[in-house]
Amino acid sequence: MKVRYCYFGLVSRQENETLVDKLRFIYEVISKYNHKYNVSGVFYYANQSFFHCIEGNKNTVDKLVKYLATSDKITEINKIEEIEIQNHHYIDWTMKYVHKDSNIMSFFHELDYPLFLPLSLSDDQKFSLMTVILNELQDPLKVKHAKGYKNRGKNFY
Repeated sequence: MKVRYCYFGLVSRQENETLVDKLRFIYEVISKYNHKYNVSGVFYYANQSFFHCIEGNKNTVDKLVKYLATSDKITEINKIEEIEIQNHHYIDWTMKYVHKDSNIMSFFHELDYPLFLPLSLSDDQKFSLMTVILNELQDPLKVKHAKGYKNRGKNFY
């Protein structure tokens, strides 16, 4: 059975490890699971907070979440959704920073939150945020013309 498991949490603070070290650990662990067990999803983070959505075989997803929870890299896990799925929403697994001009931050600004702080939201707001995040990668890519010194004088007809 395939499932989608989505949760919010915090990247733990410890003096002996930097945030980059913790994010690298999370990236490496999940990347290995992705290649070995066909796990897909997304991990959005900012301000020590994160949203993680994993799709794959239920046993694999459960083992991965349990391993991450006991790794002391993440804390305050707050599960939002665990549902059975037929097809993966995500093609691959990716880790992304929540940019200030994203739909995710627009959601927070509408609620008068200046930062990405998902654990501060009500359960209904967390579910709405999860929907925004699931749709974030569905937005059509904006066509951008190449810029910079190597492309000066080029005409894009």
